[in-house]
Amino acid sequence: MKALEQLTVRARSRIRQERARFGLGGRPARLVVRLDDLDAPGAVPAAALTVDGWFDAIVRVVEWSGALPVVVVSRPDHPHLAEIVRFAHRLECPTALRTAASGLTAARADELVDCGLERVVLRVAGVSEGVQAAVLGETVADTRRAIAALREARESRAVALDIVLEVPFSDRTAPELRALFQEAGAVGVDGVVAAAPWVGGNYEPGSLEVLGWLQSQQVPLNRTPSTTFELLRAMRGGGPGLARTRGACPVGTLQVELLPDGTLRSCPFKGDTATLGDDMEPAWKALAAHRDAIRACDRACAHPLLSS
Repeated sequence: MKALEQLTVRARSRIRQERARFGLGGRPARLVVRLDDLDAPGAVPAAALTVDGWFDAIVRVVEWSGALPVVVVSRPDHPHLAEIVRFAHRLECPTALRTAASGLTAARADELVDCGLERVVLRVAGVSEGVQAAVLGETVADTRRAIAALREARESRAVALDIVLEVPFSDRTAPELRALFQEAGAVGVDGVVAAAPWVGGNYEPGSLEVLGWLQSQQVPLNRTPSTTFELLRAMRGGGPGLARTRGACPVGTLQVELLPDGTLRSCPFKGDTATLGDDMEPAWKALAAHRDAIRACDRACAHPLLSS
């Protein structure tokens, strides 16, 4: 019965997601719980919520929107991480974690899997120490230890934990992709995703060859969606902020983010937020004009959650 309920939640989420992409409906397709500034330095307010405050805020969103996938964005050592993963799982929300490799120990991986974690998106820059250090401030050894810890936790508990590597595509990381795909397959990673970096950088025209090669790679290992390829091609030579050549922003109506100060927002690149209250409708109405502005935005931004 639980498996059937989870399939129903996913099916309804998929319907919401497709409706959201076309600007239909009033509910988000997913909830992003942003515990810290992992991929948004300077764009995330200081923490004010206690763990009980996080629980209360998540419940209000789920009561208003229905059970929906939850993506937790956090470093592995955040003190509330495991409790929030467990809480979202108990609410029948398929729960994913977008995180860094540094600090993701075997003990932490075991704890998160025991809490009901279903998917991990691990940020990686490449297979070279210099690239990994320059882009993410981590080491290749950190990444390999984290992958090994996740695989061991998955195998020891016989759970269907999906392990995905996310690579911010740039002039530094593009040459690393071929080697990264080979290594990912060898170590048993389930997928690799290319994403626009949060702080966008230009990449050289020669990187288009790598982008074309990436697009030719087959699923299930290649998880990069078509929207990301469109964005990356638009960014070439100018970074994020270039004029969008066609289509509307696919993010603005797709998700709602819960921030550490208890507010909600639809897009991290536009500052408008809504305050949570006992009744969610006023908060969502406060974001309505913001969401309309996002849909009308004609700029190509660099939103990493497009890919996760």
